[in-house]
Amino acid sequence: MLFRSGANQVGIGVKQAGVAQQFSQGNITATDNPMDLAINGSGFFQVTDPSTKDTYYTRNGQFKINSSGYIVNAGLQQLMDKSGSPIQLLTTQMPAQATSKASMQFNLNAQDAITGTASTFSPTDTTTYNRSTQVTAYDAKGSPYSLTYYFQKTNPTGGSTNDTWNVFVATNGQLLPSATTQLTFDNKGLLSNTPAMTISASDLQAAGVGNPNAGGVAVDLTKATEFGTDFSINNVTQDGYSPGQRTGVAIDAYGNVTVNYSNGQSKLQTQIGLWNFNNDQGLKPVGNNDWKATTASGDPIPGTPGAGGLGAIQSGALEESNVDLTAELVNMITAQREYQANAQTIKTLDQVMQTLVSLR
Repeated sequence: MLFRSGANQVGIGVKQAGVAQQFSQGNITATDNPMDLAINGSGFFQVTDPSTKDTYYTRNGQFKINSSGYIVNAGLQQLMDKSGSPIQLLTTQMPAQATSKASMQFNLNAQDAITGTASTFSPTDTTTYNRSTQVTAYDAKGSPYSLTYYFQKTNPTGGSTNDTWNVFVATNGQLLPSATTQLTFDNKGLLSNTPAMTISASDLQAAGVGNPNAGGVAVDLTKATEFGTDFSINNVTQDGYSPGQRTGVAIDAYGNVTVNYSNGQSKLQTQIGLWNFNNDQGLKPVGNNDWKATTASGDPIPGTPGAGGLGAIQSGALEESNVDLTAELVNMITAQREYQANAQTIKTLDQVMQTLVSLR
């Protein structure tokens, strides 16, 4: 005799026991956008909704810069720095800086002939000096002005050594009285003295430079040499520059955010922060690739990229989903086949039951 179950039986099916989140590393794919940021390792970006002030955590690094200079994602949530403050890039023009220091590394030809003394030098008479070169400097408003350096081989003692050079500087065709020094070399072509030169602000103004650095320009010539090769300028540096507009942003593996400007300057502004949790599984998903901290996840643990077990930042790249779609498709087909097989089993059982009922 067949018995049927009571009316309160749940059934012989299955039910969901729970959902486990998978925070394993996804593949990293390069993009053409330097504001795309992938985390290579553990950790989450912290983003904040500026309207509600709610804080979220995400590994989706698709960011951009809005009109106010904030780094935001597609949901306009602001990216946080290591201190938990929104990152706002400078939108103003970088101000100019007047040249206060200059340095030249050059070689004077030891085979050059003596051309005179300081008293015979004239910037308009090329027979009174051996070589010249021009270097650009900037005033306080960022206007460039040219400094012309003249090198005159001389023999002040009248002896047999010919390893002394006079240096003069002019601007706007006018010789600068304060800008003169002497270079003396040993028999190996290396400096045997320590030349000092400071171009005074008053000399520059007298020559038509409107807004020079108040302390003048200190010139370093201590890397000069005198070898038996042609005159050459190997390196020139100076610390002045014109105003500049922001041209781009660079982010390194440690999350350092550097702003680049049209005047060739760059400025380190801040560092992106990363956060970790003692229990990632306790994070609450809220959609849009965002999670919120809960008592189960524990408090967020702040840090910086590449430190304290946190991953490094890869700019110009995005982390793909850690779900293998091919494997999931195969699993879905397998589950469908199993369902079909089970359906056939039920159909066969039904046929057997019909046969039993039909027996007399």
